[in-house]
Amino acid sequence: MPLPSPDPLPTALPRTPDDDPQERGGSLVTRTLLITAPAVLAAAALRPRSRSGSRSGAG
Repeated sequence: MPLPSPDPLPTALPRTPDDDPQERGGSLVTRTLLITAPAVLAAAALRPRSRSGSRSGAG
């Protein structure tokens, strides 16, 4: 009596756009801008302001 043949390996299912890990969290560029833009704006806002005559070269 012959042994039953093993089932063929299942083929990969077609990927849907929801399965893409990069698109789930947004693109790398978007994520980078969302992190760095507020940091740059906060650094510019918190930067100490220079006095009016300190950089004019009249020293």
